[in-house]
Amino acid sequence: ITDNMLDGIVLFDKAGIIEYASPSCRNLLGYTPQELKNRAKLELVHPEDRWQLVQAVREEIRNQSFVRLEFRCCHAWGHYIWVEAVGNTLVDRNKRVKGMVFAFRDINARKQAEQRIQENEDKLKDQYNYLNTLINNMNEFCYTYDRNYNLTFVNQKTIVGTGYSKEEML
Repeated sequence: ITDNMLDGIVLFDKAGIIEYASPSCRNLLGYTPQELKNRAKLELVHPEDRWQLVQAVREEIRNQSFVRLEFRCCHAWGHYIWVEAVGNTLVDRNKRVKGMVFAFRDINARKQAEQRIQENEDKLKDQYNYLNTLINNMNEFCYTYDRNYNLTFVNQKTIVGTGYSKEEML
């Protein structure tokens, strides 16, 4: 089954050393399962993401529940890719931690799309603030109204010039 999966599967011992990596890790990270075996769990994690990962794993072990994380992982070619990982603690009959198992997938495209959306939102906010400042500092009355001729916007000059508050006009 793991030979044909798109998601990667990694099994760690209780010290955080990789005991098993599925063949799909090759397509995701560029490493063969043999190259991943015996590596420490944090070795491939981006330095800025390590603390978050350590904290989440500690919490998972404490609660013996699953965890879902997003972090950057180093590809064999040296660049980082975003992955989403879902992990679970493995315990023996006496509830002692034996290790952890994680399934992970590449979410790089999603993260890039989220970044573009955020950049576009930031640009729109900047443009809105610029236009708002421009309109409110005009020396002319400026207002808008809807199809029923109800005012929907008035600039500062309109408020000062008419003597009415914004709330009274809108």
